[in-house]
Amino acid sequence: MARPHRGAAGLLVSLLLTSVFAAGCGSTIKPADVLSRAVGGTVTVATVGARADCWPLRPASSSPASALVDAAILPSAFTLNSRGVWKLNQDVFSQVELSSTDPQVVVYSLNPQAVWSTGRPISSVDLIANWQAGKKSTLQTAQGYQAISSLIPGESAGQVIATFAHPFADWRVLFANLLPAEVLRAGPRGCTNPVASIDVSGGPFSLGASTPSRITLIRNPHWWGTTASLDRVVIRIAPSTAVAASWVSHNVAQLTTSTPFSTADVLRVAQSNRTSSSIGQTSAMVQLVPNLRTGPMAILELRQAVETAIDRFSLGQAMVGATTVSMGVLSSALTSKLVTNALGQDRAGASAMTPPVPPTPEVVAGLSAAGIHLVAGHYVKTGGHPIVLTIGVPLDLPWVHAFTNELSRQLQVAGFGVRIRFVPNGVVASTQLALHQLDGAVLLRTASQAVSLEAPWFLSAKSGGRVLANPGGYTNPQVDAAFALASTQLNPVDAAVTYRSIDAQLSSDVGVIPLNSLAAFQAWRTRLDGVSIYPYGGVTTQDAETWAILVPSHAGAKPQVLNPTMTVG
Repeated sequence: MARPHRGAAGLLVSLLLTSVFAAGCGSTIKPADVLSRAVGGTVTVATVGARADCWPLRPASSSPASALVDAAILPSAFTLNSRGVWKLNQDVFSQVELSSTDPQVVVYSLNPQAVWSTGRPISSVDLIANWQAGKKSTLQTAQGYQAISSLIPGESAGQVIATFAHPFADWRVLFANLLPAEVLRAGPRGCTNPVASIDVSGGPFSLGASTPSRITLIRNPHWWGTTASLDRVVIRIAPSTAVAASWVSHNVAQLTTSTPFSTADVLRVAQSNRTSSSIGQTSAMVQLVPNLRTGPMAILELRQAVETAIDRFSLGQAMVGATTVSMGVLSSALTSKLVTNALGQDRAGASAMTPPVPPTPEVVAGLSAAGIHLVAGHYVKTGGHPIVLTIGVPLDLPWVHAFTNELSRQLQVAGFGVRIRFVPNGVVASTQLALHQLDGAVLLRTASQAVSLEAPWFLSAKSGGRVLANPGGYTNPQVDAAFALASTQLNPVDAAVTYRSIDAQLSSDVGVIPLNSLAAFQAWRTRLDGVSIYPYGGVTTQDAETWAILVPSHAGAKPQVLNPTMTVG
């Protein structure tokens, strides 16, 4: 059966309604039934969001549908396992070694069996072409490719040597979703579906057919690794998480992974006794980003008063629409794993209310010096004008209204006037914040396992920060220098110490107010075997070749071969 992972670093969010999970554990399978993995059949994966994009070198390919397609057909040097740890893809690279640190040299040894679906071997030519394309891309990884000064074939066949001009600690993020050199030379050609470029595969599946809402992956006949058990995997884009959950309940789809989700989605899946589900913390973080350039939030003491007024546990409850799911509250501005404890909770814990903390005398004194006073429970300027915070909230967040109501209530109880400005999405919120049109914005971003890639969110412009990446205008030369140091520390233990110091400074400056870490809800049919949940950056389909449909059998029987169109029961 599919397996929910419970890694030590990954918070498995508990459901207080135990009966919900009990109803979804495959109770129709009798103890006397013997199930075995069949060969063949089709599994449909439901996802929510934008259509898939065919060019992984542009930001549009960060959509969930694109990630599901790319993970199954494009080779990567490293992937993230269920615990968020990098794992070498030995189907493509027999060995990758950091052979020198001064200068930094990484030696890539390609698996001699690795070929593209055209039959051409995956070679140094492809790695060099991906390096050159990566340097010019607008993706976060561009800085890593730009750090490589030379990439040349080695003395051994299939060996490629990367020499870095300066150390790049997160080098494992490089050479992901590789494309053949000839495809890179041709370019995307304006493609909007994954047909114009990635019909050439280097993974266990290749592209069979594609429409804006449905993508069919079939076995790659040139795949040299473990042969996929399934005939095909279909990626379908649902209009909402509710529809995706309903599809699994009614066996229209056999698997879905949703972030965010609601308690109603969990209950919807539990209504079927042929489904199971798992909930795990992810690295998708909700943050309140203050305007540090102008307005009331530019005053440190006022930001401190806002931070202590927020009850993040209650905000998490508002996100899921009921009190049956516990959301992970954050204590880190950088990542949901860096400084949270083993359960992903802050010191107050994620299972108890955290009432507003009265401002300290130091905060009151600082506000008074800035002409702001707490009068009859309300913050006012000298002369009695109330302090009103204009906060931008993206409308494309499914839980936006309940969350916003709770956030407004908490701030008003603490004495702040609140004006909510709903905007279409996070890009608009970031833009308006950067243009000084907001005092703060609620932003959702996914923290990378490569923490150095988070630097643009906090770097000042002169140190390489970009306007939309640092919409609040945070500036601290010490943090700029610390990020520069951390990105070159090849020893992860040393780097972690530096990142903790950065996080402590961000907390002291209240450069961002961490709120919640979203959970991922994964639901699947109980007779689908081999599915894993990857909450910290891995993609569900990265091991799709191990999936199989379970069918009743008897001892000693040969594996049953299913019709290609047969789905999970």
